[in-house]
Amino acid sequence: MKLRTEYLSYIMLHRKAYRAALLPVCSKYQLSQTEADILLFLKNNPQYDTATDIAAVRGLSKPNISTALERLRRRDILHIERDSRSRRTNRITLLEEGQRIAGELCICQSNYFTGMLAGISDEEIQTVSDFFQKTNQNIATMLKQPKNTMKQEENKYAD
Repeated sequence: MKLRTEYLSYIMLHRKAYRAALLPVCSKYQLSQTEADILLFLKNNPQYDTATDIAAVRGLSKPNISTALERLRRRDILHIERDSRSRRTNRITLLEEGQRIAGELCICQSNYFTGMLAGISDEEIQTVSDFFQKTNQNIATMLKQPKNTMKQEENKYAD
């Protein structure tokens, strides 16, 4: 199997397994995957507290975020308050119920990553981390290029 196929296969398998790991809590509280992602994001990243932050860092669409936030707000899982310095910005805070649910999701998330990394050495994890940092830099550079000028070179990893 070539690198591209292996990589795409990994992404799809990871997403499927990750969603399955969160499913017991999502089912228990009738949460969509987007709602669970938002709760985990807010719990794990308290420095980010706006819908724009969620969209930028997690890559979720703004309409999906808005819909999920409104459902979570109506269920008293989180609070949305207009920023006193910027009327266009709303700050999001997890309420007690949201903290509790997010805590349960964090346990599932932690168990998932512990299982995923079982049998992998610290050195192997560092190698993969280095790989992702370099590929992320390459992708960021590619995205800065105008679309019509991106190099269409022969790729040794192409299928």
